[in-house]
Amino acid sequence: MTIANREVNIYPAAKAGSPLVVFNAFEDEGAAVHAELMKLTTADFSFATINITDWNADLSPWAIPPVFRNDESFTGGADAYLETLTGEIIPTIIGELGSEPAYIALAGYSLAGLFAVYAMYRTDRFARIASASGSMWFPGFMDFVKTHKPAAFPEKLYLSLGDKEARTRKHI
Repeated sequence: MTIANREVNIYPAAKAGSPLVVFNAFEDEGAAVHAELMKLTTADFSFATINITDWNADLSPWAIPPVFRNDESFTGGADAYLETLTGEIIPTIIGELGSEPAYIALAGYSLAGLFAVYAMYRTDRFARIASASGSMWFPGFMDFVKTHKPAAFPEKLYLSLGDKEARTRKHI
């Protein structure tokens, strides 16, 4: 389905009122991520994927020039996307599910993982945050974290690093 000009896929839980996990997906990887999750757990939860076509725009907290050779600039659209996510996309997802979820979790990896952590500083909408291999190297992000307080501390916060982040040239 399309919500706010974005492709959204909803995988409803078996039971109404189950938790909702919102996952910002690269292109059309959401179905594969959902399939893998179903192999790993028997927990009942709804899963919604939002296909992000321009990561450097939608998920970056502020504008910066290209960081990597042959890359594009990051244009800093995270606040605008977060407003759309919390104001239009999630309410529509909840409407489709037919009941308010027990809680809402925001999950992502790479730049979407950075966005998930950034979101907790901007909104109290997410009770749980998961950032897998989050792009914490993003210039200025650690200074942002040190100088800002979260809008609300999540009930649970999951952070992980992938096996290649330790060898990055971008140190935080």
